[in-house]
Amino acid sequence: VPAFILGPGVQPRVSSELVSMQDVAPTVLDLAGAAPRNLDGHSLVDLFDGAAPWRARLGFQHYDKNLKVSFTGVKTATNRKMTVYANGVREYYKLDTDPYEIDNRCRISAAGTYVDVSGGACAQSLYDWTSVLSTCSGSNCWALETVQ
Repeated sequence: VPAFILGPGVQPRVSSELVSMQDVAPTVLDLAGAAPRNLDGHSLVDLFDGAAPWRARLGFQHYDKNLKVSFTGVKTATNRKMTVYANGVREYYKLDTDPYEIDNRCRISAAGTYVDVSGGACAQSLYDWTSVLSTCSGSNCWALETVQ
């Protein structure tokens, strides 16, 4: 999320941490001295000094025009991304070597299971996280996102 946050006591810095638009409201409330209550995002103020632990993963969802979930996914701090579409199709990318998401590493095997192009299960742990993070809310999401 490209953004500038300016204000008293905010030092300029660039961060490559996983952030979301959902983090904007808690950040504004935090900077205003108000206590954010059970919002899905997390205040970016914790990133200002770089000392606080941050997300290991970030869940995301997309809704179609009928407000039905069309896909869910998870992106990790280690540049891995899994997207699961409503029809069950999975996409898995290693963003450090494939930043434009061209080479989907998930394939359907003859047995009908998803496998990685290099063999083995296709990022099963990321697939599991897509489900977990798509159903969490508020501070529960933050607790799940920061689990190493």
